[in-house]
Amino acid sequence: MSDTITSQIDEIEAKRKEKLARIKDISDQVRKIAEDIEKIRRESGLGTLDDERILQKRIEQIDFRISTAKNMPLKMERELAAGIAEIEKKLKKVRAAKESSKSLKELETKISSLKDERDKLKKSLDVDQEEIEDLKESMKFSGRRQVREAAIEQFTLGDIAAIKHKKGKSEE
Repeated sequence: MSDTITSQIDEIEAKRKEKLARIKDISDQVRKIAEDIEKIRRESGLGTLDDERILQKRIEQIDFRISTAKNMPLKMERELAAGIAEIEKKLKKVRAAKESSKSLKELETKISSLKDERDKLKKSLDVDQEEIEDLKESMKFSGRRQVREAAIEQFTLGDIAAIKHKKGKSEE
């Protein structure tokens, strides 16, 4: 009886080790993805960049000023052209940030699903632990029962009668 319980406990412990290893793997994946998300956010400057439409409008305004100005000094025209180039760089970053935000959403979704899986595994570990405790408790009871049965088998009826006879004399 205790052999079967011990084997059941061993099986559950083996499953628990597999689940713990899976939880560790998931946690490592979540940590890596979170680092990737942070890296993407830092590189793109997400949240600090101007809106794409505003930047496009600025470029158009400067371009309009250049095209409509009469006798604009060459130096001023170069400064405005440099301004356009700078705004176009910002615009390029904004567009890259938009693309990365799509990938960020995908990564955040993946993190969420991994966390859900990890939570399910943790709940499963709790159930396994309760089952192990129940099996150990039943093993204690079966062990006590076996000891009692073994003790009874070792005594004969004559031994029991002698014990009762001695017990009766000691009470007098």
